Amino acid sequence: MIDFKKQQNKWNQIRSERKYRPSFFGLSVHFDWKVILGFFLIVIIMITMFGFSIQRKIIEISNKDYSNEASVGKIEKIEIEKLNKTLDSLEK
Repeated sequence: MIDFKKQQNKWNQIRSERKYRPSFFGLSVHFDWKVILGFFLIVIIMITMFGFSIQRKIIEISNKDYSNEASVGKIEKIEIEKLNKTLDSLEK
């Protein structure tokens, strides 16, 4: 009918001191670890996504053709003798 050993075991569990395990979120230590691991996973995923977006932007910029935007001036012939004469005249 009544199992006295089981009943006595329950009373011993109730009367015995429980060890206090501090919990950051107030539920349990295991829940705390799950939340911390989940947070780190989210941070790692966000860092990875940011890295891929930066890499995609770098590749896009390096593959862009800037030849239409660059202004190229005409290269004229430089007369060295004329420049040498003007330098000599400035030195005197």
